[in-house]
Amino acid sequence: MRENELWIHPEAAKTRGIQQGERVKVTDRKGRTEEIKAKVTPRIRKDTVFMVHGFGHFDQRMTTAYKQGGSDCNLASQAEDKRVGSTSMGLSLVKVAKA
Repeated sequence: MRENELWIHPEAAKTRGIQQGERVKVTDRKGRTEEIKAKVTPRIRKDTVFMVHGFGHFDQRMTTAYKQGGSDCNLASQAEDKRVGSTSMGLSLVKVAKA
């Protein structure tokens, strides 16, 4: 995988005017934004988006992920998941729009 993509359900993409492969902006509650390509797929819930972890780095030593895709770390909630005792990677609320 050269670049990660944002998985988005076809119905959610349609309401936002997003097409397969288009660049989208993903913005969290604090206004932090990542730009990433859209992967329109029915293999995800209509109310959920997903991106692969480990991309969007700005350290040139990270040769695979350097400036490739979006960084989920920049959008991750700092809220603690008390069940596992770490940050809650799966609970970040975001808005998605065409770039």
